[in-house]
Amino acid sequence: MLVFQSHIRAAVCMWCILVVSSVQALASESEIEPSIMYWNDVSTAPTIDTINSSPKHKFSASPTKNPKNNDIWAHIALPLEKMDSAEPWYLQIDFPNIDQVDVYIRDGSDSWKSYRVGDDTIFSNWPVEFRIPTIPLGKSPAPDVYARINSYSEFVFPLKLVSEATLIKQIDQNNSYYSAVFSAIFVLVVSNFFLYLSIRDSSYFYYVAYILAFSFVQLGVTGLGQQYLWPDLDGSTTIIALIAIAVTNLFLPLFSIHYLSLRKVAPKLAKFMTIFAIFPLASLFLLILDNYIIGQNTLHLLSSINMVIVLYIALKRTIAGDRSAAYMSVSYIVLFSAISLALLHQNGVIETGFWVKHMMEIAIVFEALLLSIGLAHRINRIRLENIRIGIEKQEDQKRFYKTLMSVEEKERSRLGRLLHDGVSHDLLLIENQIKKLQPSDENNDLVEQVDQVIEKVRDISHLIHPFHIEQLGFTRAAERLIQNTFMDSPIECIAAIENTELPRNIENELFYSLQECLNNIIKHSEATEVMVRFYIETTKDYQQAILLIKDDGTGFNECANDDGFGLRMIKDSIEYLGGFIMIEPSDGTAVKIGLPLPEFS
Repeated sequence: MLVFQSHIRAAVCMWCILVVSSVQALASESEIEPSIMYWNDVSTAPTIDTINSSPKHKFSASPTKNPKNNDIWAHIALPLEKMDSAEPWYLQIDFPNIDQVDVYIRDGSDSWKSYRVGDDTIFSNWPVEFRIPTIPLGKSPAPDVYARINSYSEFVFPLKLVSEATLIKQIDQNNSYYSAVFSAIFVLVVSNFFLYLSIRDSSYFYYVAYILAFSFVQLGVTGLGQQYLWPDLDGSTTIIALIAIAVTNLFLPLFSIHYLSLRKVAPKLAKFMTIFAIFPLASLFLLILDNYIIGQNTLHLLSSINMVIVLYIALKRTIAGDRSAAYMSVSYIVLFSAISLALLHQNGVIETGFWVKHMMEIAIVFEALLLSIGLAHRINRIRLENIRIGIEKQEDQKRFYKTLMSVEEKERSRLGRLLHDGVSHDLLLIENQIKKLQPSDENNDLVEQVDQVIEKVRDISHLIHPFHIEQLGFTRAAERLIQNTFMDSPIECIAAIENTELPRNIENELFYSLQECLNNIIKHSEATEVMVRFYIETTKDYQQAILLIKDDGTGFNECANDDGFGLRMIKDSIEYLGGFIMIEPSDGTAVKIGLPLPEFS
């Protein structure tokens, strides 16, 4: 539960920072006047010969897609009447992943000035250090700007004009917004990684790998990766993003398998998902074979199928009552919504806006947050389930041991009576037969030996089953045991045994424990004084029988003691009865045994 609450606190704090930054950015960006973009057929433009080529495509006023790998020319007419000539202006291409764009601007004379931006250009060579390709136009630019676009796949070419003051605000707001987004992701990833190190649950590892891979996708898509992580690499952003998509779709099903415990509830489905997770990685070989468009489209198709499968399984597990699956279902519904909005925006169906442009980052943070909470809920549920199983196992063990002790006590009683009444009786008959023989020294020795054997048999029968407990009760039986133990010993024993009636199984266990401890003292302790105390300890919450045996001998080493087995057996028996045994080897040995009484246990 503490893990669950700490995740909520950390994630909610990061989410609040994200929302505040988002609202601020939304308010600021909404104040920016959108620029007017004009697309014309420039095939008859006389200046095009000086630029070096002849355009072949006519552009409409909406974003245009092109799947072909060739140059496309665009003529951009600047609305100079709406541009304040007192400050510099910039032309922005609001599509960071475009492969290459050459922009040609006429300066004051008839010469042309060119800038190159895009993924195929090293970021440090961009004219403005900003994730969105930005071209400086100057204070009083010429009305005509030409652009040559080269792309390996479909692209959009949305343009807007911004003043220098607006560009500075954009950079500040982007820094604040993306700092909040990736700080939230970083906190969730790091916290879950440390949780993985502490509890070693594979679902946490695959969560961290999945969220990191998905974050790299967004770093590539937004242009942040090219700006901050690989500014000196050209032609790498799109490839890194595609590799990140493949890795994301590798860890997504693996995470889902562990998160939803599919190996237990649906082993065949788990096996299928494990195999299918390899396919997106395999599609990267098409890129290596220079089938770029086929490889990219195949990867996107497999990714979509992968996400649909995961969402379907999550919804199915949610309907089955798995609350952890509910978190995954909600997170992927939000993610699918974000992807749908991004596609609609890319196809020009919906207008550009802050929430539309940044829906994917917000969805990733929301997904990471929900899955993190779901993981905490899952671990908490597993922990409670393990506790329940442990309690049930303990109860089963107690019932088993209770039965075992009952059977053992009956067998002890049977063997003890067999020795006491059977073997001892037969030996007495033999002794009487010997006494009837002609008296002699040899016969007298036989009688003495038989008497010794009879005495040993009786002692063994009493060790196996203390009959005098049934006759005298624990108090008097314990006193007799102490008296007999130290009768011929130089050890002085002080006993204080409280007179009380206890359940038979507790009396027997206390007697066996006392017997074992006294035998150890005689054999190993080299003590001169022994103190035995028995009493009932009562509080408002419990009542237990306490047996305390203390000596001033050499101390007790359970590991070095050859007879430690007997003490370990007593310890197991006491613990199964819900009691405890404590051994303190200081200035001799002190053994304290406690057994709860049934009416309070």
